[in-house]
Amino acid sequence: MARFRDATGSDGKPAFAIPLAYSSIDPHFTELDRQSFAGWLDGQGWRSPLLRAYVRYCCRDDYGTEPEHVSAWAGVHYFAARRGWAANGDGDRELTWPEGNDRLAKRMAEPIAANLRKGCSVFRLQRDGEGVLADCFDHWRGRSFRMRARAVVVAMPQFVAARLLPEPGSSGGFSYAPWVVANVSVSRHPRGDGVPLAWDNVSAASDSLGYVVATHQASSSADGPTVLTWYMPLSHHLPQAERQAMLGRTLADWQRVVRDDLLGLHPELAGAITRIDVWRWGHAMIRPTLGFLTEPARLAAQNSPAPIFRAHSDISGVSLFEEAHYRGVAAAEGAMKHLGHSFESLL
Repeated sequence: MARFRDATGSDGKPAFAIPLAYSSIDPHFTELDRQSFAGWLDGQGWRSPLLRAYVRYCCRDDYGTEPEHVSAWAGVHYFAARRGWAANGDGDRELTWPEGNDRLAKRMAEPIAANLRKGCSVFRLQRDGEGVLADCFDHWRGRSFRMRARAVVVAMPQFVAARLLPEPGSSGGFSYAPWVVANVSVSRHPRGDGVPLAWDNVSAASDSLGYVVATHQASSSADGPTVLTWYMPLSHHLPQAERQAMLGRTLADWQRVVRDDLLGLHPELAGAITRIDVWRWGHAMIRPTLGFLTEPARLAAQNSPAPIFRAHSDISGVSLFEEAHYRGVAAAEGAMKHLGHSFESLL
């Protein structure tokens, strides 16, 4: 992986980069997209159970998908594309807030607050000559209205965008991983042998990915009540079958799964679990399956003709913050160029 990280393609670009658009298109590397990551690992003779367990965790954590279904290019990208300046640093380089990415959304909204129309949902988009017709529903007034725009940025998952703007081939080729997430309220912190409790605590003994301690950065987080955010990608079977199985389980069923998993990891939490809130995400993240680099629907979404510009990590093919950021900036710059606004590109 270190060699892949340092490799450069014949086009002068790094073999693997974040955002993906900065990666080399040299066939020497992109041909990895034709096989699964598991198959590629087998071909290298890398069958160590410990290694494969780690690789499985990484693929399910970022892609919600088993290595057998992940493109080998995406599998290598996970390990070879990150060149963080804090590598081997002091470990205190995380940026996170209690309200999550909502903090960023609010800060971006502040300068344009007067131009925001809140409490409205767009339910249909239609190209109309050189413009776009947007049919919207105003939740405050309880009525629909139509706007005509000179340019539109569609920043939503592709399975939603395809319903608003059902263009030919708009929904094919996008596969989504189902997940279950639970917030578990406990009256005391987990304990156990080995290293101290971390922010992200990985399970090696179950199909869950472990849990995050929501209060880990609080100054009083040493003990006492806290919330554990527990994760499980449903990846054993194809997504459609997993979604059906996910919906077939009741809340009590899922609460039992979460409780049993946590108590298997931490028997000392018996009697300490006070509440389990469960979320079922049928389409949690895009899956970079075999051939995703050349998937026609994904490439068509990237090159959507003006005046509609698409912005979402989906059209990169991997669910990363950096990809969402890149696609958002690219769409905004495309819209400004179309409208004749001058700007200095950030790409």
